[in-house]
Amino acid sequence: DEERPVVLYKAAQLHKKRGDMTACKAYLQEIVNFFPNTVYGKMASSELASPSLEQDVEELLLSQQ
Repeated sequence: DEERPVVLYKAAQLHKKRGDMTACKAYLQEIVNFFPNTVYGKMASSELASPSLEQDVEELLLSQQ
């Protein structure tokens, strides 16, 4: 299904926004595993490799307080 990586990526971003890094990483990893050659697969791979992923979430959560 062509829409599956889109839906998974949106779910990952939603969990990231909520501060649930475990779920976010799980969705990103699923995208990388099953859709590695898509735009979303490449974005997910890049996000997982980024050391600032968790820092971005912490900053987002602090800004919402």
